[in-house]
Amino acid sequence: MPLNNSIEDLDPELKMVYEEAKASMKRDFPAGPWPELNETARSKAVQDAYYARGRKPYATVRALYKAAGLYDIGVAEAAKPVTNAQFGQSAHNAAADEYSPALDVRFRLLVIDKPGAGQTPPTYKAGKEITWEARWFTIFGGYMLAAASKLLAAGKITQKVVWGNDWNGNGKRDDSSYDPPHYELKNWRLGRKKKPKKQV
Repeated sequence: MPLNNSIEDLDPELKMVYEEAKASMKRDFPAGPWPELNETARSKAVQDAYYARGRKPYATVRALYKAAGLYDIGVAEAAKPVTNAQFGQSAHNAAADEYSPALDVRFRLLVIDKPGAGQTPPTYKAGKEITWEARWFTIFGGYMLAAASKLLAAGKITQKVVWGNDWNGNGKRDDSSYDPPHYELKNWRLGRKKKPKKQV
């Protein structure tokens, strides 16, 4: 399957954190950009394609990307490692009947929907362009960690959220495995939650 960004595949606790953080950022940045899900659950085909980058010849990486339903990757990008996790080692690798305890975000640029007039500010809607500018990941990271801390204190979630910008939570950027779009539930290795069985 290609890239999956379905919020319905997201662990309910992480979904709650993400939705609260997103609402807070949208309130504070009405002109955007706004966060959106780039990836939740990840298939074996996609994980294998990611893991091949920087490890396999370009032709192999390109073929794996095509087989996974991803885009036509270029030579330079294929040579850059993007993960150290093989299939089963990433929090994204949930089975079909499991929720993903991990998510990656991207940011959608907005365009003016209705121009403002007098004291009325303009309204915005989602545009077609995505931005990967580093500062937006840093800003949203603050919202995600604040939302997680608030919900944990209120007893609405049961575990901390780990951010790929600061894996050990010491408040400093972790350059050894820097992954600012990524968030995961801290204790996901203890077992992923099962989705409720569909009624037939």
